[in-house]
Amino acid sequence: SDITATAGGAVAVTAGGAAAITAPIVEITAGLTTVNGPMTVTGLLIAESDVVTGYGVSLDQHVHSGVKAGPDFTGYPVP
Repeated sequence: SDITATAGGAVAVTAGGAAAITAPIVEITAGLTTVNGPMTVTGLLIAESDVVTGYGVSLDQHVHSGVKAGPDFTGYPVP
């Protein structure tokens, strides 16, 4: 059976221990989603737009310092 909850304001859930959701698909629709704390992803993570670090480094648009030809490694990304 299904459970549907509708609230006219904020909803908060507080657990004294772990909280788990087990489902074939979990979908969150929000203007902004914030995760406070470390996060572990086991499996494939797909970002359908750019990913930007807390230091402002864009996965799509970043450049590297110290680029050389051949088998050398580049420097770190430039913020």
